[in-house]
Amino acid sequence: MEYNSIDHAVHNESVCQDLAKNPDYKDWVITTAFYSSLHYLRHAIFPLKFNSSKRGMKVTATSFNTYCLIEGHEGKKHSVFKKLVDSECPNEIGVAYHRLLDASYTARYNQYKFSDKIANKAMGRLTAIKNYSSSLKKTA
Repeated sequence: MEYNSIDHAVHNESVCQDLAKNPDYKDWVITTAFYSSLHYLRHAIFPLKFNSSKRGMKVTATSFNTYCLIEGHEGKKHSVFKKLVDSECPNEIGVAYHRLLDASYTARYNQYKFSDKIANKAMGRLTAIKNYSSSLKKTA
């Protein structure tokens, strides 16, 4: 079965919405909002035509994983994708994605108690990213 990032985005968004109903899991609301956003943006960005620094010519990557293979980005995939978002998406989408990435990192490694306000902001950023992705491609 071929991988489909939009299916992954929708799945993570559904989990995010279910978790938002429980006041004890705001950290996971933030984390699933981030990962859903990541997959919506992968869907929006790929396929991608770009000038390959490794191949010295214009190529098309059908997916983020293919892009990483072509360009030799085996590690630090979050950093690589962050740069792609910055170069391929409008500034406000990049800012929303960066804030979700930072909040998700904090939720996973440094703190797990968050207010409804912060969790709701994460869900709002997810909505903005989903709407952007949907404006480019027909999604689920």
